[in-house]
Amino acid sequence: MHLDDESYLSCTVKVETLAKRRGVSVRTILRHTKTLAEKGIITVLFNSSRNNAGLPERLPNSYLVMPNVIDSLIEAYNERVSKVRAETLAKIKAIRDKALAVIAARKNKSVNVTVSPSVTPSVSVDVVADIADHEETPPACTSNGSAVDLQIRRIYDEYVAITIYDSRDHAYTTMPKSHFLESDLGAVYHVKSRRKRILVGVVRNSHAYDELRNYMLEQFRLATSDLQEPLSQESLALIDKAKKLAC
Repeated sequence: MHLDDESYLSCTVKVETLAKRRGVSVRTILRHTKTLAEKGIITVLFNSSRNNAGLPERLPNSYLVMPNVIDSLIEAYNERVSKVRAETLAKIKAIRDKALAVIAARKNKSVNVTVSPSVTPSVSVDVVADIADHEETPPACTSNGSAVDLQIRRIYDEYVAITIYDSRDHAYTTMPKSHFLESDLGAVYHVKSRRKRILVGVVRNSHAYDELRNYMLEQFRLATSDLQEPLSQESLALIDKAKKLAC
């Protein structure tokens, strides 16, 4: 190709040569050159001449390539890309803002992990196997144990019945499909219905985990605050084990 002037570039070449260079058929070259010509990117000049016998002879076509048209098409394309990008970013921002609003509203309306002494979390799942010393069977209180012993046992059972996940990824990959992880709090709920969910797990070192641990320790403190006699060995062992699990 060579530059004849500033308005166009010219090239004279056989259709067969273009097809061979591009590794496509002659029909493909003809179809593409027709499309480029319709868009004004090129102008096709069909050259002809006469041979020594005076008969018409077909010569290679000449192609005039219009840089100004190409530049205008590129500019129009960039404008469309910029417009689509701006619209996409606006949609993403709207979706993000809506999601953050839903999360904030859910956080405000969610059941706080800290439960009052009169309300206990209803759970029915096992604690994960990798909790420290979980394989040891905790000592059981005797059937004729004191009211404090029974209260200590109840608090302990409530705590160890809640699954503790090592991380949010651990919770996502192992919890059942019926469970829902409130990621910002680190609380896992068993979704019974749209209006009913039960706390069944927490993510270690999350806000929910800290609240659950503090609730358990506070319950132990309340249960033993007015003791007139020393705690039994069974209750002391349960409290010690619960504190180790909470570490």
